[in-house]
This record gives sequence, C-alpha cells and structure tokens, in this order.
Amino acid sequence: MDHVDEETVAFAYDSTNRKWVNNFNNTASTSSSVDPETDTPLAALYRIYEHIVLDQHIEIRNEIETFWYHATWAVCDIPDPKDPDPERYACLACIPALLCLAFNKRIGLGLPRNAPPIFTRDMLNEWRAQERQYEEQPSWVQAVPRLPEVLAIPHWDNGKRDFVPLGGFEQTNASPEFARKNILIWQPHIHFA
Repeated sequence: MDHVDEETVAFAYDSTNRKWVNNFNNTASTSSSVDPETDTPLAALYRIYEHIVLDQHIEIRNEIETFWYHATWAVCDIPDPKDPDPERYACLACIPALLCLAFNKRIGLGLPRNAPPIFTRDMLNEWRAQERQYEEQPSWVQAVPRLPEVLAIPHWDNGKRDFVPLGGFEQTNASPEFARKNILIWQPHIHFA
C-alpha cells in the first residue's frame, strides 16, 4: 500500500453516539473486532493514532501488545502512510518511536518478538543466550516534517473532569518522541507485561 486514500482513513467524531466513526464504512473505527489474519501494520498504526488522540490508555497499550505478537511485523517495515493531513501525518510518524521504545525494552530483557505469552524459565534463559534483534524506526519517519506550530493533544484530567493540554514541553510527563515533531502530549502508556 503506497498511499492511503483520504476516505479510508478519515475519521469523524460522532458527538451524538460519542464515538469515532470511520467515514469509509460508517462503523466504529476503534472496534475490537479486528481480524488478525487480514490486519496490517498500517491499519494498526492508525488504530494506535486514534487511541492516542482519544487518550485511551488501555487501548493504546493493547494495540501495542497486539503489534508485538505479530512477530513478522518489523517496525522498520511499516509502510509510509503518506497521510494528506500534516498534523495526523506527524502524529503517525511518532508512533514507530513508541513501538521501538516498548519493544526494545522487552527485547533487552531477553524476550524475542516470537516469544509466546506464557513461557518457562528455561525458555527465557535460551532466548537470553541468543543475539538480540532490536527494532528500528522506518526510514520515512525522518522525512515527515516537524509541525510549524505546536499541536497540543489534551489528556483527561480527573480532578478537573475535562480534557486539558500539558503546560509545556518542559513538563516531565511530556512525550519526547512527540516533541520531536512539535506535538505536546502526555507520554502514552506503552509498556505491557
């Protein structure tokens, strides 16, 4: 897939039903009924993007974990979405860095991408003796332009009972991966057990 058609990736917020709707087929785009046999890394990238924009911590983590268990999906092989929206494209370009951060932490502990969810100590010791295959970002990420103005993606503040942006990039909970593209966002929850 060299280019993603605007209609197939344009999502609109349906305020009546309080959900994001995929304009292509008018169904909820964050549906959990993804067929693992037909799923693709690019589709997963867009789902992670949606969950990030909606500040859905559990769904972000679950999508990242699902991506991990697709051992044949190397992060560096995620195709360039060539998204026509500059802000969405910049956000999409930040996600591979999050995947690398999450995956390389696990790989550093000795877990290969093809490790089953349940394993023995002997299996872990065997994996730890093998050369580690760390993930890298796709080359297209570097070519995506940094946004000219700060894009602040709000997070839910339970005390204020509202979505609020961070005060600035200097805050310790601001994501350095997103800051590279001039996007101010709370660091998403990316690690899983």
